[in-house]
Amino acid sequence: MPSTFSGLYICLRAMQAQQLSLETYAHNIANAETDGFSRQRAVLETTPPWPMPSINSSGMVGQVGTGVDVARIERLRDAYLDVQIRKEKGILGEWTIKQDTLEQIEIIFQEPTETGLNSLLTQFWDSWLQLSMNSEGTSSAVRTTVVETASSLCDALRHTKMQLGALSEDMDNIIKIKVDQVNSIAEQIDALNNQIKTLKTAGFEPNDLMDQRDLLLDELAGVIDFKFQENDDGTIDVNFFNTETGIYDSPLVDGAGGSFNTLKIQDDSAVLVKGSGEQTEEIEITVSRGELKGLFNSKEMLDQYKEDLETFVANLITEVNAQHTQGYDIDGEPGQSFFWGEPAADFIEVNPNIKSDVSKIAAASAPDGGPGDGSNALAVSRLREKGFDDDYRNLISRLGVDTNESRRMKENQEALVGQLGERKESISGVSIDEELAHMIECQHSYQAAARFLNTMDQLLDTLINRTAM
Repeated sequence: MPSTFSGLYICLRAMQAQQLSLETYAHNIANAETDGFSRQRAVLETTPPWPMPSINSSGMVGQVGTGVDVARIERLRDAYLDVQIRKEKGILGEWTIKQDTLEQIEIIFQEPTETGLNSLLTQFWDSWLQLSMNSEGTSSAVRTTVVETASSLCDALRHTKMQLGALSEDMDNIIKIKVDQVNSIAEQIDALNNQIKTLKTAGFEPNDLMDQRDLLLDELAGVIDFKFQENDDGTIDVNFFNTETGIYDSPLVDGAGGSFNTLKIQDDSAVLVKGSGEQTEEIEITVSRGELKGLFNSKEMLDQYKEDLETFVANLITEVNAQHTQGYDIDGEPGQSFFWGEPAADFIEVNPNIKSDVSKIAAASAPDGGPGDGSNALAVSRLREKGFDDDYRNLISRLGVDTNESRRMKENQEALVGQLGERKESISGVSIDEELAHMIECQHSYQAAARFLNTMDQLLDTLINRTAM
């Protein structure tokens, strides 16, 4: 049969449990603004009642409760929601990189502006048209205008190509930074794995350390896609998609083995390096989401725009030179190549001989056409009808469409990630008002237990000191 002191013991345990709950609520309030913190709860469970079933059990009716214990302190978190958020964060990171890259390309082309290539092209063709109508004179202003507008066009094309190349180099550097970030996160997760495993083995719940690890997983998800698995000892394995096997079996972090590997970029492919020293193995992995995926795709888009620009310039040089060499200058000499150098945006420039002597512009169609013959200049101006302007406008239009799509997709992903974040916050976030309400409940429970102790003290005083022998 329970003694009188059982009630005292029950109340003391209840007060201890409420005190631990209060400390947990205080910890939540202190970390209300801590990034990645998940609110915690002390899980209370009733202790086994008395008497326990046995052959020698007493014949008393029913069982008497023996109080409460704190079974554990748990994090309030939805694992499935975490997976959803990380997936959508990866897609958001990909579209963010694409939008940033395309907007930078738009700035490079500067369309539509007066300094854009489209405007310079129009001025270039118009100058030839003006020359066809005013070709007399060895040093006429209109001939000088042709050379100057052509030089401006060449300068703009070279500058555009140079800026696109610089952007490509910047993206290579960003890729290296992102790879270093992935490797740094892997090292930190491995360190947290070891700490969590040690505490789990000792019987503790390292909730704050697991919050830190989840925050690292959220950061990693924005850079590259992965799958993770939690082990019985509290550690996690983080795996990449193996291109050869077609499954997520390439470990960036091997929680069970207590090690981590290294990511690197090799020949524009992502490679996971397992082991160290001479005992290494390189595994090609597939990146399907995240900022790295966005960088890879953006580099492909950038290369395509560079290739389109090169094609446009090569065609421009070839066609203009072909037509110009069919004409004759003021002295009746055959026309030279108007553009000098290789047919590429890096090297395009006006023929130095023509720049130094504008009379060498082959505006005439015949050697005896005379100063007033501008028929070849007219033929050059009509080259625009071959679709040069259209080809360039199509390039710019495609750039605009791609940029608008990336902007729209980014906005959609931001809205989706925001909604998922709100759902997560409703589960894992700390509400000061809610925590204060729980603290008041604990306070009342603590006071009730204290009142019971006071009542028991009075009963014992009556039993011991005031009962007549």
